[in-house]
Amino acid sequence: EGYFGVGSTPVLYKDRLIVNVGGRDKASVVAFDVADGKTLWNTFTDAASYSSPVIVTVDKTDLAVVVTRLHVVGIDPISGELKFTILFGARGPTVNGATPVVIGNQIFLSASYNIGSLLIETNPSGAREVWRNENLLATQYATPVPMAEGSSILFAIDGRQDAGSQSSSLKCIDVSSQKVLWEESGFDYGSL
Repeated sequence: EGYFGVGSTPVLYKDRLIVNVGGRDKASVVAFDVADGKTLWNTFTDAASYSSPVIVTVDKTDLAVVVTRLHVVGIDPISGELKFTILFGARGPTVNGATPVVIGNQIFLSASYNIGSLLIETNPSGAREVWRNENLLATQYATPVPMAEGSSILFAIDGRQDAGSQSSSLKCIDVSSQKVLWEESGFDYGSL
């Protein structure tokens, strides 16, 4: 269940499709065998978000990073073992829609509805929060785009589609310094 139905794109990892389905009894994130559709593993308990999972490599070990309704979780994509859980999101009529952005061993997340931005750093044993910033960027559902692969400079749409015309801006931010490098306002919400 969600405000807008199902909107997350699965990610293909080797012989499995990892899906952010949302559910109870450790069925929030599920991996299906691409050959026969059988469930390989399921883990975590939370509702789904609209954010797509990403695969990151931490010290030569792959990790599926998934933003659920109220968390960001790291999962071993082979076994389904939960490696970390960090709160991200808010109760009520909110949306976690942007896909996590990988910046080296760090992961940048952003959401609107007074949530803002979160930077986490992954390591072989899990992850830790680096910082949270409600004012740097709060994108409703558009995923920020890095200037180059691994760059901490991101281009993003800030604001909300449902907050009325002229409520959004295009921003260029530097995640490493938590600074807005430039901002252009005066247009409706969009995607990059």
